[in-house]
Amino acid sequence: MKLVPRGLRVRSALGFAVLALMVSAMLSLVTYQLARWYLIGQREDLAVRQTMVNAQVAKGLVASTEDPESLLSSLRSVSNARAVLSVNGSWYATVVEFNEAVIPASERDEVAESGAAMQRVSVNGAPYLVIGVELPGLDAVYFEFVSLAEYRDTVDTLATTLFIGAGVATLGGAIVGWLLSRRVLRPLSGVADAAAAIASGQLDRRLDGAHDPDLQPVVDSFNEMASSLESRIAREVR
Repeated sequence: MKLVPRGLRVRSALGFAVLALMVSAMLSLVTYQLARWYLIGQREDLAVRQTMVNAQVAKGLVASTEDPESLLSSLRSVSNARAVLSVNGSWYATVVEFNEAVIPASERDEVAESGAAMQRVSVNGAPYLVIGVELPGLDAVYFEFVSLAEYRDTVDTLATTLFIGAGVATLGGAIVGWLLSRRVLRPLSGVADAAAAIASGQLDRRLDGAHDPDLQPVVDSFNEMASSLESRIAREVR
């Protein structure tokens, strides 16, 4: 099957569309990555500060309470966090599904070595940030699960917005290419009309002066050619 060659207008529109797509895609990718890093950095900083405050509360409760049930009850009432406590080798959780089994072993080891650690996990398909802190002076470690669902929703919304923006920019590029090609090709339509008129017998047909100095040589050459052709035919007729 032989493909029909595309016209200059179509090729111009496609060229501008591809260029707009490349530029908008690059800008969207850079914007997405920068926004993503900024948002997660802000979320992590806030989560760490809140966890440190809750860890101090937990430390006070551990030091003053020996009964595990009282400890959990007090921790729930003071902080609404999804907390997991390790006290003297025993584990306690304020929320059943957020327990020691969900905490990665690598994070536990890092907390034991450096005193604090942070890692992202998935619980029931939802993203969470797990922050672990040793409680100084006690054989205890405090872990807290911080939801990243809001952050993920924000990033997803941003990605969708940037995708739509890239599509609009691509469409705009195609429209600009089409309009520019029409403007560029407009003088050629006058040349085509004049050539058709001469071919039909209107030998005195000429092009008007061009408003664009870059096109004036084309107009002059065409008119000279038409005058030469008219003179030649006139001589042959005589």
